[in-house]
Amino acid sequence: MTNQLINTTVTWLKYKDDGILKDKLLDDDILIVRENKIPINDYKKIYKSVGYKYNWIGRLKISETELLNIIHNNSVEIYLMKKKKKTIGFLEIDYRSQDEIKIVHLGLIEKYIGKGYGKKLLNFAIKRAEKLDIKPLVLQTNSLDHPNALIFYQKNGFQVYSRRKAKVIMDKVDEN
Repeated sequence: MTNQLINTTVTWLKYKDDGILKDKLLDDDILIVRENKIPINDYKKIYKSVGYKYNWIGRLKISETELLNIIHNNSVEIYLMKKKKKTIGFLEIDYRSQDEIKIVHLGLIEKYIGKGYGKKLLNFAIKRAEKLDIKPLVLQTNSLDHPNALIFYQKNGFQVYSRRKAKVIMDKVDEN
């Protein structure tokens, strides 16, 4: 395993409560399905498929017990975006604190980026937060994420409220 520290800028954003976004994607083959008690291998597979390129490794480095305690918590919801029954993305929201609702992960498999699916998934997250009636809705991104991630969130109603420089470990973890 090769570890190296790299610089990143971490940005926290908060939804401005401007109402539901206009969703222009008309695709009858898209479903967003909640996965209660998602099997850990299924979770890791979509997590890696969506985020490994962007150094999403945190959930791969913790113990399976710790990961299950997070993703099977009643105040953490996992949703899979499916197109013709194939998983193309996922959303993870966390409201364990009850003081805020966090979009912990939101992402698509690369070939589906830029086609309107991300906006549909983000809009779903906003609607879910409104239904839960927990405010504020927050998320975090960093400069290692997709180059358009920060711009995407800002164009879709999120406002930067904090930013800091950080060093993170860039490494390779076991692909299993």
